[in-house]
Amino acid sequence: FRLPGMSNPLLGAFGVLAAVLTHALGALLGAAPEQERRYASALQGGSFRCFDGKADVAPTAVNDNFCDCDDGSDEPGTSACAGIAGAHFYCRNELSTPKFLYASRVRDGICDCCDGSDEAGGKAQCPHTCEAEGKAAQEAREKQRLVLEEGLQLQMKAEGRAQEALANWREEFANLTARVADLEAEATEADKEVKDAKLAKAQSAGTSSTDDIILSN
Repeated sequence: FRLPGMSNPLLGAFGVLAAVLTHALGALLGAAPEQERRYASALQGGSFRCFDGKADVAPTAVNDNFCDCDDGSDEPGTSACAGIAGAHFYCRNELSTPKFLYASRVRDGICDCCDGSDEAGGKAQCPHTCEAEGKAAQEAREKQRLVLEEGLQLQMKAEGRAQEALANWREEFANLTARVADLEAEATEADKEVKDAKLAKAQSAGTSSTDDIILSN
C-alpha cells in the first residue's frame, strides 16, 4: 500500500517504461483519442486529478501500475484498476479497427490488440498484424458489399416480376368482371325471351280453344 504521490522503485520503473511507451506510441498508452484532451487537462498544475475529482496524484502515478483513483482513470494503460466499472484499455490498431479491452486483459500474456499495445513491456512478444488484419477486414467488407448488392439486385428483379404479375392479375380480374357483367346481361335477356315465348304460347293456346267452341256451335 502507498499513499497517492508516494513513489515505489519498482512501480516508478514501470512508470518510466509507460512514459517511454507513451512517447513511442505518440499518445498516452491505453487512452482513447477523445480522452487525451481530458488527460492533458487533468495533468495541468503539476498533478493529475482523477476524473471523478476525488483525488489528486503526482503525474508519475499515471500508468504506474498502481490504482490510485477510485474510478481507475490514472491507469488507462495497465491492469491495476481491473474490476472497476469503466476501466478499459484502448487499442489504437492503426490500419485496422480500434477497440476497447477490459483492463484485466492488459499484459496477461495474450495479444489482444493487433498493434501489440496491450502487451507492451510484458513478456508476450506481439507481432504487429494491423495492416494484414485491416486488409483482410476490408476485403471481407467488400465481399459482403458485393453480396448485399447482388441480393439487392435480385430483390429488385423479384419485386419487378411481382409488380408485373400483379398488373396482369388486375387486368385479368377486370376482364373477368366485365365478362361476368356481359353474361349476366345475356342471361337476363335470355330469361326474358323464355318468359315472352311462354306467354305467347299460352295466349295462342287460349285463342285456339275459344275458336273451337264458336265453330262447334
